[in-house]
Amino acid sequence: MTRPEHVPADLVVDFDVLGDLGIPQAHAEASRWRREKGPVVWTDRNGGYWIVVGAEEIRRGLVDVSLFDSASRGVKMVTIEPREALVPLELDGEEHTTYRRILNPFFAPRRMRLLEDDVRKVARQLLAELAPTGSCEVVADFARPLASSMFLSMVDWPLEDRVKLENWVKRQVNGVAGESEEANRRIQAEALEAVTEYCRGQITSRRERPREDMTSTLMNATVDGAPIPDERLVGLLIVLAAGGLDTTASVTSQAVELFALHPDMQAYVREDGSRIPAVVEEMLRVGAPVGPLRAALRDTELGGVEIKAGDRVHFLGQAGSRDPAEFPDPDRVDLQREPNRHMAFGLGPHRCIGAALARVVLAVAFDEFHAVIPPYRLVGSESRLGAVWGMSSVVVEWDVDEVVLP
Repeated sequence: MTRPEHVPADLVVDFDVLGDLGIPQAHAEASRWRREKGPVVWTDRNGGYWIVVGAEEIRRGLVDVSLFDSASRGVKMVTIEPREALVPLELDGEEHTTYRRILNPFFAPRRMRLLEDDVRKVARQLLAELAPTGSCEVVADFARPLASSMFLSMVDWPLEDRVKLENWVKRQVNGVAGESEEANRRIQAEALEAVTEYCRGQITSRRERPREDMTSTLMNATVDGAPIPDERLVGLLIVLAAGGLDTTASVTSQAVELFALHPDMQAYVREDGSRIPAVVEEMLRVGAPVGPLRAALRDTELGGVEIKAGDRVHFLGQAGSRDPAEFPDPDRVDLQREPNRHMAFGLGPHRCIGAALARVVLAVAFDEFHAVIPPYRLVGSESRLGAVWGMSSVVVEWDVDEVVLP
């Protein structure tokens, strides 16, 4: 690519979010950029874009909707065009608000708390099978099945479709690490098309056989007195699938890896269930999976850097949640950290609508895992970046003779 003339050479970093860099290395890189270059840097990778790593700058950029928008088609790290907007992720203003109002009742905190018993039931079923084996691969055996089962239950999609949906979503949002930009455009486009066709199939099946579930309720919702157009409905279901099948599982598996390396943290979680809400918040801070993407609406200044209208901007909340200006000793995991104004769910009008559900699933996951699985050890792990940062694999083991099933 040709780097824009307004990008200072001393702010350029070599960062490929779709490369083979792992999470620890990415955090270290972001910390170095902040120290050596400032809160805003530039990468030529994936078409070229700004990376914002300072907490103050991230807050300003995400809250002030007059500066940056989500609807610009060029926002994605690897652009897939042509396609319909992902709803409400890539909508702004009143249009975004309209669709958020439709979704809000499904994700109200009170309703999410009522799901806690269902989450526990699924967690206990998974753990009853895993505990006697003495080891597991946390991502595939526990974190993903738990999060995905709850999402599929909410939208009433077949549980047997879980694995193929997870694989499609993973390739849609992250591509494949190490592949070229051209190859990832193809990989992401193919995965998105597969998810799109699946969502269309769910809509068609409900038109043929009406039922009562979240998908049907969304189909019956109206915007300006008219049914939601099919292309918008599909975009909405795709966004829900990406959030429900990937992000919460990412935080769960990152946390288990961390706990496996620190027996004292495991013991802390086991000793007192009332500690878990604060533990969840700290795991969200250190394991934030998503950094919002935007495009500049007009020329502006952010962190002392000139950003031009149309520039793409990656607000790296993962780095903002480790900014020493706001988080004392930011690289230390403090399970009692207070206050904890992390950025795991984003900020402003696009703040993650599934925050309450994520907190319920994470709290239950940490509670039930440590109630059933005795002290465990890390065998090996592998992390990956992308549109969603997470673990590709976390293998842990424990002594079977210490297992006590409820």
